[in-house]
Amino acid sequence: MRHRPIGLGVQGLADAFLALRMPFESPEAKELNKQIFETIYHAALTMSCKLAQEEGPYSTYEGSPVSQGILQYDMWNVKPTDLWDWADLKSQIKQHGVRNSLLVAPMPTASTSQILGNNECFEPYTSNIYQRRVLAGEFQVVNPWLLKDLVDMGLWSDSMKNRIIAENGSIQNIPNIPADIKSLYKTVWEISQRTVVQMAADRGAFIDQSQSLNIHMKDPTMGKITSMHFAGWKLGLKTGMYYLRTQAAAAPIQFTVDKEALKVADTNVGKERSLKKRSPMPSYNSSAAAVPRPMFQSKDGSADSNSRNGVPTPSTTPPPAAVTSLPVASPAKPATMKADVDEGDSPKVLPMEPADKIKIEELSQGEKTPDAEDKDEDSKERENDIYSEAVLACSIENPESCVMCSG
Repeated sequence: MRHRPIGLGVQGLADAFLALRMPFESPEAKELNKQIFETIYHAALTMSCKLAQEEGPYSTYEGSPVSQGILQYDMWNVKPTDLWDWADLKSQIKQHGVRNSLLVAPMPTASTSQILGNNECFEPYTSNIYQRRVLAGEFQVVNPWLLKDLVDMGLWSDSMKNRIIAENGSIQNIPNIPADIKSLYKTVWEISQRTVVQMAADRGAFIDQSQSLNIHMKDPTMGKITSMHFAGWKLGLKTGMYYLRTQAAAAPIQFTVDKEALKVADTNVGKERSLKKRSPMPSYNSSAAAVPRPMFQSKDGSADSNSRNGVPTPSTTPPPAAVTSLPVASPAKPATMKADVDEGDSPKVLPMEPADKIKIEELSQGEKTPDAEDKDEDSKERENDIYSEAVLACSIENPESCVMCSG
């Protein structure tokens, strides 16, 4: 109690920027950042001076920089704005002193900001949707400013919520959100950390203790961390890095999102990627009705190639003359339902066969006989032999006899 230090902090600086429609990295936000902390420092000194008039200055006041008329911004060689009359305040302090040796110390406010519904201290939003855990359970919280904007634009829906969750709380890759909204709601992972450090230095001239500055990096390296430390040191920061926050390389699915919808989406992607290898097996997902499925255009440009039960039957290109069914591990033979295939627009679904049997089926004809299948296999073997002979001719460095080199 000899020095009577106190620590005044803030929370919701990012909320103030959003309320005024200022992107975190904008010049207006940087200027407001300095003005806010200049105001806090001036108000704290004013009240401490008034308390000193009543109770007297703290016991070790004499000999301190403040007793000599040197305030925090003087030690930073920073000139304050014209918002406040600093000359009058200095004269009052010279006459009465101050009650507290230290006044301003912005802290993390991780818990209290959640209770009050604000973003943490002076940091940008870490995510536009996150999970809050209370005694009653866990629930999702969306950035209230973003939620209001999306509702006003008619863009908010369960699908939009799931998309934001899938993007780890970012909206930068969601195409139907306007560019100005994307700029306004950048997360801390999408903001240059040098800007964050510079803004910390701008307000540091009005912080007589220190600030809990966290650095956020997706992929930290020794070089990046060292560079950030030196940048903060050159700018005069007392705390260059309170915590280093990193992002997981592969973030798991969080919250209570519609996991069935995400599973269906993953299945659709998987089917689309495997179309070149084999035809999709007929299946029906009871949850598919509420989930939009990708549309595949047929060769005539229409989107009528979807089957009646909601399973897409892609036919982006004209169907080939023959489709080969690759061997699979399971010998099961599920029946093919005619309702799942529109004849002529999409390849037939082939029954699964044991690994030792490979069947080739014509799309426009009936099933082939075993003799026809043997002839096709013999033809493929001959083609492989011709190709092997051509490669061998190249390997013995005889270009004149090589059909691949000589043409």
